[in-house]
Amino acid sequence: MKKLVLSAIVVFAMVATSCKSDDDTVEAIDCAGLTIDADNASDAYADDPSNDNCISLRNSLQALINAGCLDAQTQASTELAISILPCN
Repeated sequence: MKKLVLSAIVVFAMVATSCKSDDDTVEAIDCAGLTIDADNASDAYADDPSNDNCISLRNSLQALINAGCLDAQTQASTELAISILPCN
């Protein structure tokens, strides 16, 4: 179930970031890349829920937050997802 929730959050984050205005092309490119990284990390964790993949997912989701790529609601959901990841 956690895998499904995390995948849904990543997909939602991708949709949310693609809907943001593209006022700054560099920012849009960075957010798109970070979103792809998070999606790839989510897939890897879903396939193999190892501690390394968990840490990679957590870090990629945190990078989306740190870069300001998410709206407030998506950021809150992503922070919740990060908090329930069982990484060491």
